[in-house]
Amino acid sequence: MYLAILGYALVIIMMIGLLKNKLTPMVAFVVLPIIFGLLAGFSPAEIGGFAKDGVPKTLSASALALFATAYFAIMTDKGLFDPIVSWLSKKAGGNVVAIMIITVIIAAISHMDTGMTSTILVTIPSMLPLYKKFKIKPEYLFLLMAQSIAVVNLLPHGGGMIRMSSVSGLDIALMFRTIAPVIACMLIYNLICAVIFGKREQRRIAAGVDPAVYGDTEDRDVTLMEVKVDVRYWLNLAVTFVLLALMFEGSLPGYFVFMIGLSLAMLINYPNPKEQTATLKRVAEKAYPIALVMLASGVLVGVMSGTGMLTEMANVIVALIPESFRRFYGVIVGIISLPLAFALGADGFYYGLSPLFLEVGANYGFTTLSLACIMMLARDALGNLTPVSPVTYLAPGLIGKDLPVFIKFCMKYLLLYFLIELVLCVLFGILPIVV
Repeated sequence: MYLAILGYALVIIMMIGLLKNKLTPMVAFVVLPIIFGLLAGFSPAEIGGFAKDGVPKTLSASALALFATAYFAIMTDKGLFDPIVSWLSKKAGGNVVAIMIITVIIAAISHMDTGMTSTILVTIPSMLPLYKKFKIKPEYLFLLMAQSIAVVNLLPHGGGMIRMSSVSGLDIALMFRTIAPVIACMLIYNLICAVIFGKREQRRIAAGVDPAVYGDTEDRDVTLMEVKVDVRYWLNLAVTFVLLALMFEGSLPGYFVFMIGLSLAMLINYPNPKEQTATLKRVAEKAYPIALVMLASGVLVGVMSGTGMLTEMANVIVALIPESFRRFYGVIVGIISLPLAFALGADGFYYGLSPLFLEVGANYGFTTLSLACIMMLARDALGNLTPVSPVTYLAPGLIGKDLPVFIKFCMKYLLLYFLIELVLCVLFGILPIVV
C-alpha cells in the first residue's frame, strides 16, 4: 500500500506541476521519479538501474519524433501544402456545403505536420473570411477543424502516437496499422459532417436567421507562400507520400523511414552542404525538445515500473472495480479517458495515467495494443478543447470568441465523434467489449 500511495502522490504532484506550469515535462519526468524512488527505499544505484531499463524503451519513439518533426518542418518551410490550401480556398466560392467540405480538407492537409499551431494559423485565416462573408456560424469552422485534427493527429508522427509508444513500448507502425481502418472511416465521417452542417447552415441563412455575432479578431493572418510548383515541389510531395506509405506498410522501423526522408529532403531542397547544416540547426529547435521529453519519459516509466509503484497502484484499482465490471474494462477506459484527457492535457494524460490504465488492463486480460488505441482516440477527440493547453486559446482568439463558447457548442459533437470511434474499434476487433 505504501508504494501505491507514493505512486499516486507522484502522479498527482506531476500533474499539478505540469498543469500550473510549475514544472516542465523534462524536469517532472526525471527529478520527481528519483525523489519518490528514494522515498520508496531504493538506492541511487537501483534507481539508475530502473532508468537504464526504461529509457531504451523510448529510443525508437524518440528517434522517430526527432527525424519526423525535422522532416515536416522542412516541408512546411518549403510550402509543400500551401498551393493545395490556396487552390481549395478559391474553389469554395459561395456554396456553404463546399466551404465546409474544404474546411475539412484544408485542416487535414495543414495538419500533416501534426503541428497544432500551424494548422490553426493556416485553417482559420484562410477560411474565416468566407465564413464571415456568407454569414456562416464560426463555431462550425472550429468544430470541423477540431475533427480533422483529431483524425490526422493519429498519423505515425503524431504526438499521441509518439507519447503512447514511449510509455507502452509498442511499435508505432503496429499501432498505426491497427488503427488505420478507424482513421479512414473518420476521414469520411468528417466529410459527411461537413455536408450535414453545410445544409443546416444553408437553411438557416436562407430563413434569414442571424448568425452568432463575430468578435474582432487579432491580426495574426498567415499569408500562404507563393510556391513554384516545379520538379522540386513534386519530388517533395512524392517523398512525403512514400514515407507515409512505408510507415503504414511497417516493414521498416519508423525512425529509419524518416531518417531516409530527412536525408532526401536535405538533398532535394538544400544541395549545398552549408545550407544543409544551417537548416538542421534551424529545424532542431522544433525537433530536439520533443525528443528530449520522450527520452525523459523513459526514466518515469522505468522507475515507476521497477520500484513496483505501478503494480501496486494498479492493484488498488483492481480492488475497487466490481468483479462484474472487469470484463468491460476496455470500454470503461475509453469512456473515463475522455474527461481525464480534457482535464489533464496531453502530457499529464499520457505520462501520468496511461501507464496505470495499461497495467490494470493487463490484470484483466486486455492487450496493451487495444487499450493504447482507445486511449489515443479519446485524447485526440477532445484535444482542441482542453483548457490546460495554451495553444487551445489560439483559434478562439483568431475567430474573436471565448473558448467556453466553442466548448459549449462542440462538446456534444465531439463526444458523438468519439462514440463512433469506440463502436468502430469494437467492430474492427481492435477493442473487445469483454474478455
